Amino acid sequence: MNRIPFATFVRTRKILMVSNKVKYNPYILILLSLVIAISCNQPTPIKLMDLKFGDFQKDKIVANNIDTVFLISKNKTLNLGMSDTIGYNTYDDFGNLLIEIRNIYGGHSISYKYDSIGLMKFEDYSTDFSEKFQFSYKFIPNSMKLFQFRTSDRTDTCIFRFDNKGFLSETIGYDNSSRGLLKTNYEYNSDNLLLKKTELHIITKSQLKSYEMVNNSSLSTKQITNFFYTKGSLDSTITIFYYRTNPNHNDISKTFYDNNGLRKKTICNDSLITTYIYKKR
Repeated sequence: MNRIPFATFVRTRKILMVSNKVKYNPYILILLSLVIAISCNQPTPIKLMDLKFGDFQKDKIVANNIDTVFLISKNKTLNLGMSDTIGYNTYDDFGNLLIEIRNIYGGHSISYKYDSIGLMKFEDYSTDFSEKFQFSYKFIPNSMKLFQFRTSDRTDTCIFRFDNKGFLSETIGYDNSSRGLLKTNYEYNSDNLLLKKTELHIITKSQLKSYEMVNNSSLSTKQITNFFYTKGSLDSTITIFYYRTNPNHNDISKTFYDNNGLRKKTICNDSLITTYIYKKR
């Protein structure tokens, strides 16, 4: 029979005693449990590609395999029997708007390009003049802010703020063409459905007067859009446009959606009616 050396026996006994103390120490077990619980409850960091901008039409364009949307409009007040195509939009495979053409109010043409995660990187705007814009971004995850820099001969800055789920909660854009500050707030329900969008055009009285004189039209300084759902699907929106220089006049725009979640018809002030015709790929 082999005997265990006394020194080895003593070292082994000490190791067992220490291990037993660690194993059965209730305070250490509680501490370990707390560490595990905290680590399990830590939210997964939201990445730039996971941000939700509230563009529900983009998802519907993809889901319904839409290539082009035609806008057909008529004016009920003027009793026009004929409807005119006032423009169209084309989209890529990811639902990003590629080209926007409008044939009313002077008309314009806008083309866009995007990066690999769908952020706009280029805009080419043409009307009676032409201007090109490039976009760059900086995302700060800790504060859930995305900075967008829109550059041509000047740089305009827009700040997107997101909640802790990655849903867009506010945008603040500064337009260096002296049109003031643009601020938009978004409100959601418990199911993360967009309920209300409030847009404010923060502009000084002199800036507003200058704009309206140059453009010979009023500038809406506040717009509120309410969203209405049936069984979780968007069925309509109502937007009210407020004018600081003409407080007794408000424009009202109503948009209705079909069963596929696509815009079906927009009625402005119960007179100008725009319907949407879709062409699939």
